[in-house]
Amino acid sequence: MIAFIELTGIHEDFKQNWALEMINLLVDAKKKTEVRSLRLNKETIGMFEDGYDRIVQKGFRKNPDRDDGMVRRGRKKKAKPRNFLERLRLYKPGIFGFVRDFSIPFDNNQAERDLRMVKVQQKISRCFRSIEGSMFFARIRGYISTVKKNDVNVFEAIQGLFENRPYIPGCAEYLPNFNYLP
Repeated sequence: MIAFIELTGIHEDFKQNWALEMINLLVDAKKKTEVRSLRLNKETIGMFEDGYDRIVQKGFRKNPDRDDGMVRRGRKKKAKPRNFLERLRLYKPGIFGFVRDFSIPFDNNQAERDLRMVKVQQKISRCFRSIEGSMFFARIRGYISTVKKNDVNVFEAIQGLFENRPYIPGCAEYLPNFNYLP
């Protein structure tokens, strides 16, 4: 979760303790969602959201809006902690989505892992040679990612493609004699 990296940076670089409090609150909320199998009750969710609001307000008190009295064009420059606090306030529903709906993951590591291979490919060859090549690459990587997420052997799934029996999530077995040619 990118927020942890930014919160840690704010705590270490700017010596602001509210950032460490926010990390602890988010980790506590994550632990509660792992223990509960169905849902958190409204009191527990309210307790976490109140703590979140309290910590954000503490951060705003520590980082007031700069006003040096000068009139300048454009947007006013803000400190990094202030910008981050404004994002925390704006995206609170998304940040706490994992507390209300357990199907929402706590972090976005899977999305980052899915994109990593595209970045490695670009780093090695600097670009895709054609649109068709990039589409083939994306199709293959998407298939491999789906197979891995469903705990199926990747080699067997790719072999199944060549034997005309692709893996399709939700099916108990590979579909025999299924024509899946683009």
